[in-house]
Amino acid sequence: MPAPSRSSARSTRYPYDRPNLSKDYLAGTAEEAWIPLRSHEFYAEHQIDLILGVRVTSIDSTRRRCVLDDGREIE
Repeated sequence: MPAPSRSSARSTRYPYDRPNLSKDYLAGTAEEAWIPLRSHEFYAEHQIDLILGVRVTSIDSTRRRCVLDDGREIE
């Protein structure tokens, strides 16, 4: 079984389809539910931990850690 994965983003929202947002949703031709790239369940099933609303401020490749702008360190 693969190891869990972590991803951080400054955004506070789950990843979304930007071209569809800018073209179809704003034009009124797409439903809001159509915009997310994946469901919340997808991330849980694939052991992807999204850390939202933060920015990586430094990377320590030797220790294999990232420091976030809120002070947390993640592996």
